[in-house]
Amino acid sequence: MPLPELQMKAPHFKGIAVIDKQFREISLDDYKGKYLVLFFYPLDFTFVCPTEIIAFSDRVKEFKSIGCEVVAASCDSHFSHLAWTNVPRKEGGVGDLQIPLLADKSFSIAKAYGVLNEQTGVPYRGLFIIDGKQMLRQITVNDLPVGRSVDETLRLVQAFQYTDEHGEVCPANWKPGSKTMKPNPKESLNYFKQAVTLHTDVGDIKIELFCEGCPRTCENFLALCASDYYKGCTFHRNIKGFIVQTGDPTQTGKGGSSIYGRKFEDEFKDEYKHTARGTVSMANNGPNTNGSQFFITYGPQPHLDLKYTVFGKVIDGFEALDELEKLTVNPKNYRPLTDTKINDVTIHANPLAY
Repeated sequence: MPLPELQMKAPHFKGIAVIDKQFREISLDDYKGKYLVLFFYPLDFTFVCPTEIIAFSDRVKEFKSIGCEVVAASCDSHFSHLAWTNVPRKEGGVGDLQIPLLADKSFSIAKAYGVLNEQTGVPYRGLFIIDGKQMLRQITVNDLPVGRSVDETLRLVQAFQYTDEHGEVCPANWKPGSKTMKPNPKESLNYFKQAVTLHTDVGDIKIELFCEGCPRTCENFLALCASDYYKGCTFHRNIKGFIVQTGDPTQTGKGGSSIYGRKFEDEFKDEYKHTARGTVSMANNGPNTNGSQFFITYGPQPHLDLKYTVFGKVIDGFEALDELEKLTVNPKNYRPLTDTKINDVTIHANPLAY
């Protein structure tokens, strides 16, 4: 039988399961009002299967804490399931489990969910996320050799629950606490646009970030902003007509680190060039050596293209940029004679917000 369809009622099931080493009849009806992860595995007493079952069982509290239950199913008998739970994990069994093992000896459930290999009588590794209204929200089917991810399954349940509650949509790699999107053309653009305001001694400078094109660079920059990393950083290098540089908490021009615990890779894009006053780029010591320092250009600098990652542009506060350019500097190292600092940073979800 083919796979069931998403956004349709999940196929009903009823059968004997092993729960706490006891036989108990369970059905889909038992899970009304809750999310349910139903996953099929090929056979008891095999190799990949116990790793999956144990992994889900050991983390079932995380699912239960968000109103989600987990059931594992195969076409073995409930007697086989029970025997398997009586074998210690170190001997290839599954031991004590916190999730039901559903027996589908008649193959009817695996057929209804479209995961049965009719020639072998063994189900593929199908996983189904069913919501509280018993609608199918997610379907994945792995071939036999590869197990599934508990982390990804939990993330998907959390994402569907978030969309249910808030009516927004979750972009790629979404995790709880990450940004979501409004499901319409105009408001969805806000997801791809973020900005920060640098509150400096000479005024505010607002920077739009190119999060879509330079995700890792912007993730690093935003995380540093959010942690007050840049608070108190001086503009330690200031060359009139060229750039002003900051982002080093050691104030030496040689310090600073990324959130990744190492120097990270450049993110060059053809559409992001040093074409105008107010271009914001990462400072580096060569290819793929980005950390925390960044600079703002005082004018077009095409010779910097494809050498320094452009990750934003100034959209407001050019008067403050003018004041920075006027600062008197030491001609030997271009350091302003009067320390000029970033006093604070405000993060905006929308560049048009104040």
